[in-house]
Amino acid sequence: MTKQAAYEQDLIHRFGPETESLIAECKQRPPLPVDEALHEAFVAAMTSGRAPDDANVQALVAKHYQWVCYYWTPNRESYTGLAQLYLDHPDFKKFYERFHPALVDFLAAAMKAYAAKALQ
Repeated sequence: MTKQAAYEQDLIHRFGPETESLIAECKQRPPLPVDEALHEAFVAAMTSGRAPDDANVQALVAKHYQWVCYYWTPNRESYTGLAQLYLDHPDFKKFYERFHPALVDFLAAAMKAYAAKALQ
């Protein structure tokens, strides 16, 4: 099983069989490049002492949310679930740790704050 297939099975397990149609829809879109500048901006905000719920950090999360919305439009529960997936899955942790060892924790907390305040 490829990593992508494993990710998809994990999502289906976490969020139910209706997730399969969302995955199929996502596969119809060409991939977007990773926004390295956005991740670096999160690191800069984090290392300057900003809190995950800081207005400037939340503006960055809004950009992340819009990037995610290219593929699917998460609600409060699913965007919070994505944040938790970043924390739980070793591949996502490894990806974010290449920017900064604490980025995944900071980003997940910021995403959860955004979901609680901005999403239904």
